[in-house]
Amino acid sequence: MGAAHCRKRLRYSVRRPPPFDGVFPTLVGPEQALVMEQEVETLLRKEAIEVVPPHDRESRFYSRYFTVPKKDGGLRPIIDFRHLNRSVMKLKFKMLTVKQVMSQIRSEDWFVTIDLKDALFHVSVLPQHRKFLRFAFRGEAYQYRVLPFGLALSPCTFTKCVDAALVPLRLQGIRILNYIDDWLILAASESLAARHRDVVLAHMKTLGLRLNAKKSVLSPSQRTTYLGVVWDSTTMQARLSPARIESILVAVKRVKEDRSLTVKQFQQLLGLMAAASNVIPFGLLYMRPLQWWLKTKGFSPRGNPLHMIKVTHRGLRVLVMWRKPWFLNHGPVLGAPHHRVTLADASLTGWGAVMSGRSAQGLWTGRHLSWHINCLKMLAVFRALKYFLPDLRDHHVLVCTDSTAVVYYINHQGGAYVHRAALWLKSEQLFICYGPAKKGYPASKETLSRWIVDATRSLLTFSIHFMYLLMQSPRSQATQSPRSQATSL
Repeated sequence: MGAAHCRKRLRYSVRRPPPFDGVFPTLVGPEQALVMEQEVETLLRKEAIEVVPPHDRESRFYSRYFTVPKKDGGLRPIIDFRHLNRSVMKLKFKMLTVKQVMSQIRSEDWFVTIDLKDALFHVSVLPQHRKFLRFAFRGEAYQYRVLPFGLALSPCTFTKCVDAALVPLRLQGIRILNYIDDWLILAASESLAARHRDVVLAHMKTLGLRLNAKKSVLSPSQRTTYLGVVWDSTTMQARLSPARIESILVAVKRVKEDRSLTVKQFQQLLGLMAAASNVIPFGLLYMRPLQWWLKTKGFSPRGNPLHMIKVTHRGLRVLVMWRKPWFLNHGPVLGAPHHRVTLADASLTGWGAVMSGRSAQGLWTGRHLSWHINCLKMLAVFRALKYFLPDLRDHHVLVCTDSTAVVYYINHQGGAYVHRAALWLKSEQLFICYGPAKKGYPASKETLSRWIVDATRSLLTFSIHFMYLLMQSPRSQATQSPRSQATSL
């Protein structure tokens, strides 16, 4: 799958490509130099790089290599494309998510996982663009002939190429999911999974894609590990993989009272938590206290990554749940749930809600009269759920609202401006969604009713347990007017 199958031009966010600032050689110590020599030899053997002609070396853009420790020992060379990535236009694209995998798995499915070898190297770079992918080592200049790791455009380009390459397979009825170099085949029976596996492998051979046999699991199974999650179609449950759990426990173990950690270390911990929260119920909710504590310490993702933050007793306490293996082993039940639908709304004077022909309403009094409309709409959802709780207990619930702020905070289980959350653990799950309204017109009751139909077709749904999120102050989310809440969706 080279340039003939997929071509993607480099695009720049500035008027001109990055200027030539000189040849920047990769300078490393003796141990790192040996690793770099092996890396260059391997890349040349795979025809991933080529030597830059002597007459053309003093031009275009050079990046440097550096090395990082491997988990299993040794060093891994990585090319630093950060400066080049600042000049390359960011292309939006959607990658496969854990939630999408959840929706695709059916009861008693059989799985086959396929891992590609040197995935990005299957897509060649146009010759006129290779001059921006250069590096120098020990007096020699090289440039990449294929998509390199670390380039901002590489995941997007490769994903779009693979999506196009898999169309013929999907038209044959083969259920296959792809996340860069990791593929998952799903089938209703063991024999069908084996047949589809053979078709996919033959298609890969036609495209010139190479299989990584060591990381692939070609024998059909009803339990597999994919994207760091263990999927079981017999129990219809998902769990974090043991390796993912161990990485979280190791990162949390580094956080000790009176010990100082860098901003970068906390960023890595938050990244592990955020990724795990796609599987662990309440994951984001239990991550918020750490974010709030870090905020009080001046934490900023765009700040100095080497800035030190001292761990206090409170900072240690917010990680209590993340130290418990049983918490990390929790996971969702797969399969599409049946919803109980509730519609809730509020104005500056009162609130109302409807479910299955029943209604609930009330007027605001006291301090609520000075609250921002977004806070009132959040409170309206809470009161609606509380009122209908006897009929909602042990059911999945779909709440329809016209407030993007409510949707965001409940779907994200809080945010930077939320300081308190009370769980209603007696009920099963809560979905919040919203649908589009005509721009410039307020959403009527009839419009909201139509949204219920759209909502049941999976418009922006995300499942969590019942919870009430109270904003820090009435003006903490004063980003939209009451009218624009219904008209700007």
